[in-house]
Amino acid sequence: MAVEHARPEQNNRQSKQDHGMTLPTDSGPAGSRGWRRLVPLRLRHPLPLVFAAIMAVVGTVIYLLMAQSQRKLIEHEAVKIAEIVAGHALAARTVYTTQVSSKLAADGTGAVQDYHGRPGYVPLPAQFLKYVGRESERRSQSLYQYRPLSKWNLEPTQGLSDDFQRWAWRGLEAQDQPAPAGPIAWRDVWRIEPSAAGSVLRFMRADPAAEAACVQCHNDTEPAPEVAALRVAAGVPPGKQWVQHQLLGAIEVSVPLNRVEAVAAAQMADTMRLVIAVSLLGLLAASWFAYHDTRKSQATAAAYEIQARYDALTGLPNRLLLKERTEEMIKRVSRESTYGALIFLDLDDFKNINDSLGHSAGDTVLRVTAQRLATCVRQTDTVGRYSGDEFVIVVDGIGQPADAAEIARKIMTSVTEPHSLSEHDVIVSASIGIACFPNDGTDAGTLLKNADAAMYRSKENGRNQVSFFSSDMNAKALYKLGMTAKLRQAIARGELELFYQPKLSLHDKRVACVEALVRWRHPEFGLLTPDKFVHLAEESGLIEPLGEWALREALEQLARWRKKGLPVLQVAVNVSARQFNRPNFVQRLKDILAEAQAAPDCLEIEITESAVIRDPDKVEQVIAAIHAHGVSIAIDDFGVGHSSLNYLKRFRISTLKIDKSFVDGIPHDEHDRAISDAIIVLGKALKLKVVAEGVENEAQRDYLARAGCDEMQGFLFAKPLPAAEAEAFLTTRFEDTVRMRPPAGR
Repeated sequence: MAVEHARPEQNNRQSKQDHGMTLPTDSGPAGSRGWRRLVPLRLRHPLPLVFAAIMAVVGTVIYLLMAQSQRKLIEHEAVKIAEIVAGHALAARTVYTTQVSSKLAADGTGAVQDYHGRPGYVPLPAQFLKYVGRESERRSQSLYQYRPLSKWNLEPTQGLSDDFQRWAWRGLEAQDQPAPAGPIAWRDVWRIEPSAAGSVLRFMRADPAAEAACVQCHNDTEPAPEVAALRVAAGVPPGKQWVQHQLLGAIEVSVPLNRVEAVAAAQMADTMRLVIAVSLLGLLAASWFAYHDTRKSQATAAAYEIQARYDALTGLPNRLLLKERTEEMIKRVSRESTYGALIFLDLDDFKNINDSLGHSAGDTVLRVTAQRLATCVRQTDTVGRYSGDEFVIVVDGIGQPADAAEIARKIMTSVTEPHSLSEHDVIVSASIGIACFPNDGTDAGTLLKNADAAMYRSKENGRNQVSFFSSDMNAKALYKLGMTAKLRQAIARGELELFYQPKLSLHDKRVACVEALVRWRHPEFGLLTPDKFVHLAEESGLIEPLGEWALREALEQLARWRKKGLPVLQVAVNVSARQFNRPNFVQRLKDILAEAQAAPDCLEIEITESAVIRDPDKVEQVIAAIHAHGVSIAIDDFGVGHSSLNYLKRFRISTLKIDKSFVDGIPHDEHDRAISDAIIVLGKALKLKVVAEGVENEAQRDYLARAGCDEMQGFLFAKPLPAAEAEAFLTTRFEDTVRMRPPAGR
């Protein structure tokens, strides 16, 4: 739990000695301090000398390593320059070919004739690149030069003229393909050669026939007699026809290494200057630490940290640290897509305690309140004292904003416990405001302001209350909080009650089973049906004790009816998904049957499809164990959830219940008829009992009976009845009660 405690300072007056600080004194001979100043630094404090030696060694090693790798670095940088220049050159040619030439041809601007005498064309891209290369070399201050070349070029100055060009061209030709289906992954060719001014990197990158226009232009030009003559004169076979992506030309880039070396030397000099500067700063820092007692400095820093970030009276984080924790909470819950909250608490009428019992009593209340708050929060939450009698709780990672109300409820209960002050029991209440992230603010300042505003609304509404910043959320959360708290007490107070709804067996027209349905006789709201409170029980975890109570009560009631000879064979009890998926559910079921002295075959548990889909493999084992014990299992509301026929095949169930939503439209709605018929046919094929829910009129009854439904329940026969009324109902023959007529044949 992020509730941190510093060493308390009662009444904010604690000496520095209490923090482990030792104040300097002037004890000893008068000349002792002067003697210490005369002792050489290296004798009293070796740290600066050691640090200086280490930095000298490190600097020397760095220099030697850099000198050794400088040559490789220069070559590497030269290759990088060549790659960049060649890439830019090819990009310029592409733009020229695909856009500039098209624009000029379309506009008729700068047009000349091509080799065939056709107007509307512009000079060849290779010629363009030659002039661009010259201008680029001039502007780079001779850091590099490049030019286009090809053994197929008609321009003599752009042919292969030396050994490197011919060698590099052969390297590119070796990568060429006769009929490439797509672009070729060309590898650059380069080597270092000597020159008059020193070594130079010569680099060649393929300039393939990337554009269809290039291929067409060259293939149209190649058959010309004058071109064939030039080819023969150059010793190159005439008549070549190019395919797109084949090697057409190349870009040669030359980078003098002496120019790169000058740049690298400047970088190395900058690096060494940085190393020397860092070394000097480190030496100064080491000297400064040597002149100060490290232990005393650390103790002083720790004391200052506590004073700056923690409250002296309670030991809780103060507003500065609370702000940091709030910002950390916001970042964390944003990453995890959860919610966070600030709970702002102010003690009601705290001033009266100080005025009547003294400030010492008030300090005691604040310290005890801080301790109580620490016990109400989780490990991930932070409790802090904001100021005076105000506290802030940073709530981290909650599933929904309303969960903060549960923490506030615990706080209210704990804070209002009596304080024993000067032989007086004093009860202090609190007004609480809650602001949730991100609904009520996305930064620490906004959340704190809104939580403070919600707290003041609690004071305005009568104090000793909890208010959310959002009025809608406040009303819903408080209703939920109040209903959940009262539901906890409902079982002990006997407010929960089981109603029973009979199920009619169409085979012998008798009551084959009764379904137990829980009701809550609320002291304020009257009789509540499950849709008003079961979801609260699910969310709060109360569904498990409530479900066990319902099982035990239903079995005991069934035993009482059987002793009276009433014709009821079985009782059905709904089991929630959370209860059903408990690891010890099967054992608890057996224990309850044993306690009620009930036979397993008199019980049928009803589960929904939501209980099945969480872990089908585990559910299959649980159902098999229940079935082996003799308890029947029904799938309730079949077809309205994540229905899977695979469940019916795998699980040892005995009953399918047709949901009321499919019965309502019978016999007029063809879709309801089709679904109900399909469920009945499916159940019969799998040898399962089929029960229809919500039968409210005779037309529905007759249709379902003709369709082959085994049992029915609904208001046509009987609504859910209290135990006494259900007993009276069961004592009467079922045929006389519902005036059941045999259905007409299909």
